[in-house]
Amino acid sequence: MDLQYWIWIAVGLSFTLYIGIAIWSRASSTKEFYVAGSGVHPLMRVIGLLSGLASYCNSLFYFFIKINLNPRKKSSTSLPSAPHQSQS
Repeated sequence: MDLQYWIWIAVGLSFTLYIGIAIWSRASSTKEFYVAGSGVHPLMRVIGLLSGLASYCNSLFYFFIKINLNPRKKSSTSLPSAPHQSQS
């Protein structure tokens, strides 16, 4: 059999497995949906939210630094330079 055929079988089986796990483990109420429950202090929830946000912002910062400030590659986002006027 061709490799492409085996790849499609593997993809189909993995999707079937993921959908089966999702159906088997679905929450029957909204109270079951929240893993932390009501025992977590609100300050701890805010700290967790802010740490995730800080990680996201850090990733964006390094992404834009790598794209825009790479000294070996000219950035396509820079403005074109003004044409030089000769003095007559």
